[in-house]
Amino acid sequence: MCAVREDGDGNGALTFLWPAVGEAVWDEVCRERPDWLPLLHVWLGAAGDEEQAERAGRAMAAVAERTAGRSLGLLADLLRTGPQTAAEVAGRALAASSRRSPAAATAHALLEEWSGAPEPALRTAVVAACRPDTDGLPAEAAMRLLWRVLDALGDDDAAAATAFLVSGTLLRRFAAGAPGTRETIVRDLAVWVRTEDVAGLLAALTFPVLVAEEHDWFGDRLAAGQEAADQVVALVCAALDEASAYPAMRDALLMWCAGAAGGPERERRLEALFARLVDRRRPGFLRLLMSLERAPQTTPGKALAERSLTRWRGGPGPAAAGPSA
Repeated sequence: MCAVREDGDGNGALTFLWPAVGEAVWDEVCRERPDWLPLLHVWLGAAGDEEQAERAGRAMAAVAERTAGRSLGLLADLLRTGPQTAAEVAGRALAASSRRSPAAATAHALLEEWSGAPEPALRTAVVAACRPDTDGLPAEAAMRLLWRVLDALGDDDAAAATAFLVSGTLLRRFAAGAPGTRETIVRDLAVWVRTEDVAGLLAALTFPVLVAEEHDWFGDRLAAGQEAADQVVALVCAALDEASAYPAMRDALLMWCAGAAGGPERERRLEALFARLVDRRRPGFLRLLMSLERAPQTTPGKALAERSLTRWRGGPGPAAAGPSA
């Protein structure tokens, strides 16, 4: 567990080796040396890299299992007074503990409480617990906790940093997720984007990145039924209407158009998407169509945009506000 060496001045120094120990060790510590647990958590909270954080979180969860969740009560003070690395370790510990029955109830209660806490460190730990590589929280629970974290944010620098972490977590969950996980994320983002708050803005900013990475998957969603298609259309509209998200959404749609060229089924799905967007008659989409109308002939999606503009100008429905609106 440790090694003795000399430091640069010739003095003895003690170096702890990172724990990769058998379950019996945690049994012994929790049974015979419970007074060590606060120091043990301080040590584990100082993980130096992602691999160490994963091991440390697993160790904390093993201790929590043997103490029926009582040791998780040490995490709040660790987060408030410890290094920044402690948030990731604590998040991993909570995620792992959430699926270990003796400690699960305590872990879920802390995640719920901390997701709306005023302290940024506590909220950051919740975001870390929602990452896909923690393999603890299902998508539905993770999305609900992430929404609560965003709902508790203020307008300071710490809030911006936390929102950035949430966005990264969403992207990682979507990239690593099975189809069911992805469907949950898109469904919840479509709910978020209807709100005029941080969650709505974050959904509009995050969605174009998802489309850019997986436009074929979103094409499948357009053919998966009315509800699934409506979610995609609502998110595209919201991103195009949001000034800060418009460039990314425009580029993602152009990439989608370029990737669909020559594929009849892909082209049909894009036609269906643009037709739905015309029916919504939102200013952000009109702005996109008019910019494509003025673009060079070789621009991906130009012909589709021209057909959509013709339908827009001649179709039924109220006139949309101009791009300047």
